[in-house]
Amino acid sequence: MENERKIWLLARNEANRTLLGRFIRSKGFGVLELGSEEDFDRAVSDGADAELVLIDLSGFPSTVLEKAGRLRQRNIPFVLISTREESTRVQAAGHRHGATQTLVKPLSKSVLEAILEGLSED
Repeated sequence: MENERKIWLLARNEANRTLLGRFIRSKGFGVLELGSEEDFDRAVSDGADAELVLIDLSGFPSTVLEKAGRLRQRNIPFVLISTREESTRVQAAGHRHGATQTLVKPLSKSVLEAILEGLSED
């Protein structure tokens, strides 16, 4: 599976990470599950390949957004996931740091499928 198309998934909540990872795998992608800011730092620093990075901001400090900006320098698109209460703030910050899109919880399977299908067309 060396040529497997990989999506990074950064989420502190293990249950959410597992559920979302399972969904992504069911669509034919590999998933690198990252549960901490340190894991994310390592993946970015190691230069690991990714088609897309999904970042669930719940439970992470705003420094994660600054670090996500490094993905943009490597031409790796990233999508932010936020709560409804934080969506306006996260959307504005996401634009500043180069996020492709911001999704609001609860996530829509059809929106996720559309994002993944868009990657498949590349």
